Amino acid sequence: MALLVALPNEVERLAAFSQIINQHPTEVGPLCSAMPAGPTRRRCRRVDSRHHLFVERPDPSESSSGATAGETPSEMLTLLLKRPATLQTVTPDAGPCIDGLDVTGCLLAAARDEVKKGTVSSVAARCKAVPLASDDSHQWRSECFFQAAEAWVETHGFGAYATAVELCSEAGSYLENCHKHLVRQVSFQAPLADVHDPLAWGSVTTEIKALLDYWKGARAGAILASEVWATAMELAVRRAETLSGDAIDQTSPSAHFHLRASVAARLLSEGGAQDRDLEAWATEVMRVLALREGGTGAPTGRQTLPRSMHEFWPNPMWAYQSAVAAGHPMIRYRGPEGIRVQGADIPSDVRICVLEAAARLDPPVQRLLDEGALHPSERVRWTAKALTGHLRRNPAAAEAGAQP
Repeated sequence: MALLVALPNEVERLAAFSQIINQHPTEVGPLCSAMPAGPTRRRCRRVDSRHHLFVERPDPSESSSGATAGETPSEMLTLLLKRPATLQTVTPDAGPCIDGLDVTGCLLAAARDEVKKGTVSSVAARCKAVPLASDDSHQWRSECFFQAAEAWVETHGFGAYATAVELCSEAGSYLENCHKHLVRQVSFQAPLADVHDPLAWGSVTTEIKALLDYWKGARAGAILASEVWATAMELAVRRAETLSGDAIDQTSPSAHFHLRASVAARLLSEGGAQDRDLEAWATEVMRVLALREGGTGAPTGRQTLPRSMHEFWPNPMWAYQSAVAAGHPMIRYRGPEGIRVQGADIPSDVRICVLEAAARLDPPVQRLLDEGALHPSERVRWTAKALTGHLRRNPAAAEAGAQP
């Protein structure tokens, strides 16, 4: 690092950094703060913020269609997201970047510039010209399409979702990340949960409808819509001044599952989780959801949910397969990664939400899980037993899942 920083001019630093980033993207983090202000530091920080670049993922084009395909929620979603390729015939065109010191960085920036002009074929031409990585992978070419898809929706609005999906379809191993980032932007438009305004949830509801219309009943659309609602409600409840059920009157029933989950989690996290039994907590959640505050407020805005929320189930495959085998429908839980069983009715769903929250406290409230294991609802019992089993097999899950 010292040798790189000591290079005498920006041109040499950019050339050297380009080699490091293309060959060792996981090692760029410590470099950024040491870089002098300029294009090299900006490129460094952009790469360091793209966490998916540091995780090895298989290319979905190489996945099997056999019996083992789609065994995990992530694998299943990746298979469902595959769309017919519409940009394969576009000819690569590096343009003026071909003679640059940092060809990859130049082309990624050029593709974002083409997004502003609104011609998807020109965007694809720049991305297809991105050189292969040092290991002959398509990592940076895929990242170019990923960034372009995000920029397309940011620039042209969610009404241009279909074109952004075309770009995501070329994102290779980042296909799932790309789709998740597109819909995540819808979640940031959510108002605070205690706002009561007929227009407050309008943009979120309209864009979820556009999402579902695009997928025309395909399962991928329902999964992505669930992620939007789960994230939007979690952000809305986290920032609300007072807990209430105002959002119930302004959103569809499919959103209410996620409101219940986030309200239950916040209630239990505020203290006294050990002081009530399962039925008392369920009654408290229902009481809060019956309240109407009628507040006003701006959208929640861009926020990042704690990583601990996603790390409670570091490998959810067994829970997912077990639930599906038992015939229990699964939905997202408080964000784009968590999963839980959906209750058969409102009372059972509230109790499932209480159990999910209790398991993630530090320490977990095992007494509530034990009560849930004896509940008349089969889905409540399954949830209690699955959470207890997971905590016993993975003691570190209690710490990983602890909520602020």
